[in-house]
Amino acid sequence: MKGVGLRGKRLEGGDATDECETIADFCNDLHGFLIPDKQIMRDSLVKFAFAVPVLTREELERAQKFAVTHNRVDPFQSSKETEMKVFKQEYSSARYGFSAALDLGLVLTPLYSDCDKNKPPMDKNKNAEKALRMRAAVLGLISALGGVGARAARALPIAHLEEVVAAVSKFPIPALVHGSYPDYVEKSLDVLSAFAKVYGNRQTHSGAGGSSPASGAITVVCYGVNCSTAGGLNIVNVKSFSELVEVVLKAVDVVLG
Repeated sequence: MKGVGLRGKRLEGGDATDECETIADFCNDLHGFLIPDKQIMRDSLVKFAFAVPVLTREELERAQKFAVTHNRVDPFQSSKETEMKVFKQEYSSARYGFSAALDLGLVLTPLYSDCDKNKPPMDKNKNAEKALRMRAAVLGLISALGGVGARAARALPIAHLEEVVAAVSKFPIPALVHGSYPDYVEKSLDVLSAFAKVYGNRQTHSGAGGSSPASGAITVVCYGVNCSTAGGLNIVNVKSFSELVEVVLKAVDVVLG
C-alpha cells in the first residue's frame, strides 16, 4: 500500500504490510486504503454526495438556460472519426446543494488489527495525534467550501457560499438531508432532533453566534439561514463564515474533550 501520492510506509514510498503501518500515514487513515496481499480495505472516512441544482422549477430552468460551460471542438476535423465532441464542464449556473459527512471517530482506529498490542501506528502521543488529524480534516473540508466544482486546472468555478448547516457530535448521527432539497434545513433538524431524543440526549440548548457548545449535545451550526430551536440540539446561528469556522472548531474541541 503506497497511499495517496505514493508516500506509503514511513512516507518513503514502500509498501505497508498491515493496517497498523498503513494508518500511520494521515491520508491513508482519512482517505482509505487497499492492501491487496492481505485483502484489507477501508473506505474513506469522508463522504461526499453529488452537488446538484436546488430542486425547484426556477433553479432547474436557470441551470439549463444560463450554465457557463467550457466547450472544445477540433478545428481541423475532417471526418466523424476525428470529430471532437463538446467538452462540457460547468463553471457557473444556478444554486447548487451538496452534502458531506466526516466519520472522524475512526481516525487512528484500526478496524481489523489490534495495533495497540501488536504494532502501534506511531510512537508519538496517539491522543494528541488523533486530535490534530481530526482538526486538520475539518479544516480541509471548510477550505473546500469556497472552491469546489468545475475543473480547477482550467478555471476556478464562479461561485460563492450562501448557506451551510453543519452538525457535530461525539456519537454517530444520521446524515443531514441533501442541500438540494428546498426544505433541507427543517428536515435535517427534525431528523437530528428525533435521533437525539431516541439516543437519550433530551436537553435543549440555545446559543448565540460564537457561544461555547454544550458538552454531549449535537451541535448544529447554521450560516446564511436561521435554524429554529429543536429538542436535543445545541443550535448556534452565525452571521459570517469566520464565525462558522470558529464555532465548528469549538464543537470539535468539545468532542475531543
